[in-house]
Amino acid sequence: MRRGERFGLDPDYILRVRAERADPGTVLRQQVLTRRFGSGLSLGLVHGNIAIASKLACTLGMRAPMLDAAHSAWADAEATLGSGADHTAIIRWLERLPPIAAEAGESAEPVP
Repeated sequence: MRRGERFGLDPDYILRVRAERADPGTVLRQQVLTRRFGSGLSLGLVHGNIAIASKLACTLGMRAPMLDAAHSAWADAEATLGSGADHTAIIRWLERLPPIAAEAGESAEPVP
């Protein structure tokens, strides 16, 4: 919210825009749960938008660790799936990631 204010956006406007957006659960139900992965929005476009946001944050001297992590993940997914893949197909990429414990050579135990 404060970041939006830094760009001169009214907090009420930010909340109204968020409330008016389509339910993201609809995309999940229609594309991911059915395994169709065909929303019509490309993974490359989403990655490009994240890259723009990341560059903007850097230019403004803002720390944005979650944005940095998202940028890295979407770049890796695009390299694997291709920029023309549907953006919902990032779920396939995420499902293929090894557990963190497996990367460290440890046994994967459930977290209590």
